[in-house]
Amino acid sequence: MRLAFLCLAFFSCTTAVAQVRYDHELQLTETRFALESQIHGLKWGFLHNMDTGALGIGKDGFVNLHTVWTSRPDVSNFLLQWKPSALWWSDDGLFGLTTGPFFTQAARDSAVMATGYFFTVWKRNKLTEPFRFVVDAGLPMSKPREVAGFAGMPVTKEVIHAKTKAKGGTFALNRDTADRSLPFKTQSSQGSLMKALNKFSDERGILIFSDHGKVNYRALDKVGFLQGKDHFHPAGTKELSGGCFYEWGQLREALGSKEDPVTGFYLHVWQMVGDTPRLLAAVHRFDKGQ
Repeated sequence: MRLAFLCLAFFSCTTAVAQVRYDHELQLTETRFALESQIHGLKWGFLHNMDTGALGIGKDGFVNLHTVWTSRPDVSNFLLQWKPSALWWSDDGLFGLTTGPFFTQAARDSAVMATGYFFTVWKRNKLTEPFRFVVDAGLPMSKPREVAGFAGMPVTKEVIHAKTKAKGGTFALNRDTADRSLPFKTQSSQGSLMKALNKFSDERGILIFSDHGKVNYRALDKVGFLQGKDHFHPAGTKELSGGCFYEWGQLREALGSKEDPVTGFYLHVWQMVGDTPRLLAAVHRFDKGQ
């Protein structure tokens, strides 16, 4: 009995130590990425930390960030700074989510041009490998915020309990992969985006919307456009470990008026809990006239 208790205590201690290590490793990776981009330049920082298939969201849709940054000049005409304010990492240590504020300046000590929030998905195939980001999206806010309070947030940390193993890779979009988040899409198109988020997103979920920044789950009712019906048209999906995956595609918001519908792009990170999709993170970028 005593031996069983000691084994259980040892296992619990080992698990806790591993999770702390993943927590520290992920925060160190994101912080180093930000510092390297300031010291060596944005091009070097991004290319050194990304996967060759890394996905980004631009005003015209999704882009391969490795291709974009490879073709950019070495010297940037603006300064970009950011810091993580929230970290989520899987308990198998193979992927993580980071988010936080960013701001841009024309040069150091010059006026802030824009503020916003970034969201990044980090992944690796083995624990002995470094994290590389596979998704990176940053959305500016319509009105820049004061940087002092904006960037001084404490870092919150959560474990994504992902016990099952899933083979990573990109899959052709078919009925099986597209339908995993179908209950969310149905709720959004028949009811409203807010109802869908209330039902399927984790209450600690990372929710970032263009012109609104990062939205607190408990303040969803204060964001007016979430009352509308959104229609999601998936373009691709990619597996993460532990029954998690991310999906990206085009979204259309039905305004219920004679105006053209707002079109945009979305990226969702999901974890399947049984047959129920659980939304860990969402980034929605709206652009008129696309």
